[in-house]
Amino acid sequence: EGHCKVATDFRLDGFRLGQWVGAQRTRKHTMPLELKQRLDDIGFTWDLIGEAWEEGFNKLLQFKEANGHCRVPTTFKLDGYRLGAWVLYQRISKHMPPELKQRLDDIGFVWDARTKAWEEGFSKLLQFKELEGHCKVATDFRLDGFRLGKWTSHQRQKQDSLSPDRKQKLDDIGFVWDARTKAWEEGFSKLLQFKELEGHCRVPAKSAFNGFKLGRWVDKQRITQGSLSPDRKQKLNDIGFVWNILAEAWEHGFEKLLQFREVEGHCRVPFGLVYDGFRLGQWVARQRIVKDSMSTERKQRLDGIGFIWIPRKT
Repeated sequence: EGHCKVATDFRLDGFRLGQWVGAQRTRKHTMPLELKQRLDDIGFTWDLIGEAWEEGFNKLLQFKEANGHCRVPTTFKLDGYRLGAWVLYQRISKHMPPELKQRLDDIGFVWDARTKAWEEGFSKLLQFKELEGHCKVATDFRLDGFRLGKWTSHQRQKQDSLSPDRKQKLDDIGFVWDARTKAWEEGFSKLLQFKELEGHCRVPAKSAFNGFKLGRWVDKQRITQGSLSPDRKQKLNDIGFVWNILAEAWEHGFEKLLQFREVEGHCRVPFGLVYDGFRLGQWVARQRIVKDSMSTERKQRLDGIGFIWIPRKT
């Protein structure tokens, strides 16, 4: 076997070697010196518990040298040795001698794994904020191998059970507790800025505004209109949000045609005419093309202003 650590119930050729070994440990201090020396010479283990502790401690030293820390996963094994279980036992042990505790402290042993893990996550979040200027971490984001996105998501999920101290620390750095609400409010704020500059809410589908994908955000509001909260719908309605972009585009064209008619006195718009930045000639031509599929209501509105369905040949 290469060692003298004999199990208590072990027998060798019928001889109860485990019991015999146990008896030698019991009579250690009364044993003749020559017998004790003979046992020492073959590496006899007098303190089985102490020997086991030293083995675990040496494995932990190897782990730290390889990984730079003592945070051993509970199920981790090192060369077949259940180091994770040994580490867990040290944490729950209530009668550890002070000298053993000191040896563990000296190598940075983690007595409270959960607290240590939380502090590591918070430290990574601070680094992220310093780099990005905010705490909006993508769910799958990693920082130096640390799953920061997963950590931040976990804080949101357990918000109600977090200690007041931890909540306060997160609040102090601007932690986003409700990522979806925060994202919606950011999009709405950008839309307000866009309207202030452009005078309307017709955002091109793939356009970005000050680095924010506003076109995509606007499209999402239209797609999810049925599930939007009444409060959000009202906020969008109050600023003239365009729910049906095709209908809005038609109304915009009709409005330009009305302006043209008021100035010119007719609806004969040349094909290439651009009116106040709007391609009115093309819009008019489009109405003639889709006449057969156009709604009755739109046809009547065009007829009502003297729309020319068949332009005169020149």
